[in-house]
Amino acid sequence: MNRHTARGTTLIEIAVATGILAIMMAFVSMIFFNAQRSGEDISISAGLTSRGRIALDTIRSELAFASMSFTPPPATGGVDVDHSRIRYQIPIVVAGTPTYGCVTSTASIDGGFHEIVFVADLILRETNGAAVALQAENEDATQPAGTLIAQMDVNNDGDQNDTFARGRLRKRSYDNGGGLQEDIALDDYVLLRCKPGSLDELDGAIRSDGMTPAIDLDPLFLLIDDTGAESPSVAATRRVRVTLWHADFDKRGRAVLMIRSQDDVRLENPQS
Repeated sequence: MNRHTARGTTLIEIAVATGILAIMMAFVSMIFFNAQRSGEDISISAGLTSRGRIALDTIRSELAFASMSFTPPPATGGVDVDHSRIRYQIPIVVAGTPTYGCVTSTASIDGGFHEIVFVADLILRETNGAAVALQAENEDATQPAGTLIAQMDVNNDGDQNDTFARGRLRKRSYDNGGGLQEDIALDDYVLLRCKPGSLDELDGAIRSDGMTPAIDLDPLFLLIDDTGAESPSVAATRRVRVTLWHADFDKRGRAVLMIRSQDDVRLENPQS
């Protein structure tokens, strides 16, 4: 007669099986967490891309038939020195007569003008060693921008010495004496860099320091002539190149996600 000895599972075997199961669960959890985090980053980037597309569509419709060849006090048509503001008039009809001016939600103003301008609401320094920007040039003085130390290389240019301004694009309408008539929001989460050595001015050189020559200079608004070069004057301008960088932190707050959008707006009317 054969005798069969019943054998149970030892504690060592249970411990080994439990350890293997724990490792597998941790591995699966890590994959799930990374996939979820990647999905959140993709969602943020998609939102920034959508902002860029909508903003470019809006600006294109604003500028297509615009004229910048005007000099009503206290403003002059065209872009300012740091390319973060553009002033223009649009064709209107006043008392049956075609002219140029601006249109608000309540009136058409002969001789008035519009501007699209960047207004900072956050000064973003890469580290404490980055230069301090107390007041960006186009910052709304009535609501000074806050300051955040990012503790990271925001623009991935190999250093942590840069300072940025993140803010909004606003469309403002003025009468022919320069009086503000309307101020509306066009866009937000727009990122500009504070110029090295001149922190009261802004530019679009988000990734500079020679990293990629083609995007060393990315001004928000750039006047372009017939040759495709920067226009020497408003009269020679045929297009307006609009470059937008939108930026937001990822869900962990450990990186800044940035999306670049650009379009050349053809000016249908002569600028002289």
